Amino acid sequence: MQPKKITLTLFAFFAIAAIVTLLAVGIQFRNDRLQSNREQLALLHYLRFSLASSSEAISNAVLSKSDASAQQYGQLALQRIEEFKSTRQQLGKETQGAAELQLLQEVDVAFAKFESVCKRLIQSANQNSNRKAYALAIGRGSELVKGMDLELAKLLEENGDDSVASLHARGTDVCEARLALLRIQSIVIRHIFEATDEVMDVLETEMKTEFNHIKSSLSSSRWIPTGEEAQTIAGIQTRLKELESIISEIVNLSRQNSNVHAEDLAMSARLEATLDCETRLNALEQSLHHQRDTLQPQGRGK
Repeated sequence: MQPKKITLTLFAFFAIAAIVTLLAVGIQFRNDRLQSNREQLALLHYLRFSLASSSEAISNAVLSKSDASAQQYGQLALQRIEEFKSTRQQLGKETQGAAELQLLQEVDVAFAKFESVCKRLIQSANQNSNRKAYALAIGRGSELVKGMDLELAKLLEENGDDSVASLHARGTDVCEARLALLRIQSIVIRHIFEATDEVMDVLETEMKTEFNHIKSSLSSSRWIPTGEEAQTIAGIQTRLKELESIISEIVNLSRQNSNVHAEDLAMSARLEATLDCETRLNALEQSLHHQRDTLQPQGRGK
């Protein structure tokens, strides 16, 4: 073979080898990019799972009826939040495209707001002040009201020494005291679920008025209690002081309004923050799908 032909043959061989090598490198690079894209999409799907799980856990914490349950759901929400942040770091290491990196930054801003709202909600849910106030009202508070009502009913029994006027006066005062007790019980429940301080002020004034009605009814000079009735009245007055103390505790808990504020926050700010995060994640997913489509070999299924 002539030297010139040998040279051309070798040149063609090396050229073909170079082209094949470049094609192989290109295919491998594309495959690596596709694999990275798949991993990014998998991480993004887990971000969505962590977001949804934490949002649901927060909702359950706010609606929990016990401190233990609220704390359990609160811890679960915090765990999911940390998982989101950890997965976000992994996704950041895999992401190279400028558009995707910009979208990730937008996800970070939205999630920071979500995390702030969640931590505020967890704090309010753990306080559980309105539920504690309600439990106290229908628990010991209700027991005292029922006990006093039974004792007041005894004072309506005729003792044989009452004049018609005295009997009428005693009946009027005792019935007024019993009605005042029921009004207090109703007002305090309204106070527990009230959201505004202004209305709470009015309700507290009404309760003080009702307590004064009871006290004046029990110390009325329009009728003279017998010795046994005097003991009954003394017992009612002792229970009334305890009820005042419990009502004061209920009012303090109710004023904190942690459950009322938490439920309002959960229905507004939490949902808004969750939707904002989901919107950013959706935009990132669409961008990653577009990236995958450009890397996918022509003619192959998506």
